[in-house]
Amino acid sequence: MGVVACLAVAVTGAILSSVLPLPASQGGQVDATIDGVSNPYSSVGRQLTEYSRPPATLAIKSSTLRAGETDDLRLTLTDASTGLPADDLVVHDGALMHLLVVGPSGQLWHLHPVRTGPGTYEVPLTLPEAGHYAVSAEFARVGGGVQQNRSATGIDAVAGTTKTKATAVSAHSGPGSQTVDGVRVRLTASSLTVGKAAVLTARVGTDATLQPWLGMVGHLIIVGPVSSRPTAVGAATQNAEVWAHSHSMGSVADDMAGMDMNSDTDMSSMSGLTSVNGDSTADETVAAYGPEVSFVYTFPTAGYYRIWIQAERDNTVLTIPYLLHVTDAAEATR
Repeated sequence: MGVVACLAVAVTGAILSSVLPLPASQGGQVDATIDGVSNPYSSVGRQLTEYSRPPATLAIKSSTLRAGETDDLRLTLTDASTGLPADDLVVHDGALMHLLVVGPSGQLWHLHPVRTGPGTYEVPLTLPEAGHYAVSAEFARVGGGVQQNRSATGIDAVAGTTKTKATAVSAHSGPGSQTVDGVRVRLTASSLTVGKAAVLTARVGTDATLQPWLGMVGHLIIVGPVSSRPTAVGAATQNAEVWAHSHSMGSVADDMAGMDMNSDTDMSSMSGLTSVNGDSTADETVAAYGPEVSFVYTFPTAGYYRIWIQAERDNTVLTIPYLLHVTDAAEATR
């Protein structure tokens, strides 16, 4: 009987093995839940797009933050439909959450809080000065796509016991050249007219030495319309109509355009490089991209916009600020 039972099990297994689905490929954008590791069949048949997925509400739960002191910024995400913690975030562009903080003097922080409980995220933050800080978070829920959610309150930091002196971030007015952390940067724009796709190209340095950061060669944060004056930037951006986070999505050939492909340089070590677009894991130690990074964005309304371009070079992320004036079609023709 034992032999017969073993044969029956073996035959059944052989038959079923040809019809069972293979484990789902994890790829670069993996589900952050334990099912993504322990149950490889959990995502088979999962509806990838669920248009009825409700948004999540972002709230800041930290106590008063003091300038010059490191505190944990605590955030909660609540499902807008049920009121329960939204605890179904998935890894999106290398992190569960991308937190953008704009300071009173025009500083920008691009942070990645860690999950500390259901729907709860924390990140250490040292604010350089008292004043208002605008806060926005980008994340993706299972089946719900990417959401960008702004805090209704932001952060009002008070003066601490440590004396601080924040340095105002000077945003270059209009496209042009500036030096950021010792690196020469030049920005050009194909158009700055409402409703027309603008190609913004930043030349960061002179050599093809940019490194992917979070799977991308370049990041672009856009906030506006805002006042052209450089005072109280955090408060000005708090209620801005537009908050956008865009990426450079060029192919390897585009991202490496600054390299001389006809030279005697040995390119064999780069033959395995894939398109740096966030869908595949990029080797962030490879400094072979750029120096030009391009973005495409269509500005919806006229006015002044603060933008920050982020790119990694020499293992350091550069944050490059500009102030752009976008005109409507009628003004552009005058």
